[in-house]
Amino acid sequence: MTIRAPRIQFSAIVKELSDIAAQLSEFPHIFPLSNSIKLILPEEDYALVQKKMQHLKEAVTQANVSKLILNLSPRAEMTPGIASYITELLFRNGVNILDAFLGYGDIIMVVDDKDGPLAYDVLQREIHGPNQMEEWKS
Repeated sequence: MTIRAPRIQFSAIVKELSDIAAQLSEFPHIFPLSNSIKLILPEEDYALVQKKMQHLKEAVTQANVSKLILNLSPRAEMTPGIASYITELLFRNGVNILDAFLGYGDIIMVVDDKDGPLAYDVLQREIHGPNQMEEWKS
């Protein structure tokens, strides 16, 4: 969900989310950008959040997406360009990344629903190599 709002409204929006936090299956990932806030939350929570935010005319949802959370090892965290490498790897394998948020130690990406399993397989192959993947499937 993307909520377009001036930065001065961001804290009020986060407070509104906090008011319904106990009703959500998990607290959403919140990313304040220059003129909007991105919320990444499970599909089952969208209706509740959308109802709470209905007074904001600029709240837009994106359906049929998957969330990928990559927790980087300490060694990977220190690798220059690791985020670029991962996004380029997924692009080369046909995964369309809709949003990506880079943090220290983790990367959260939103991809088309149909690309979620492919992204997972591509990353598993990169981490474990193709031979080990075949051993796991047998």
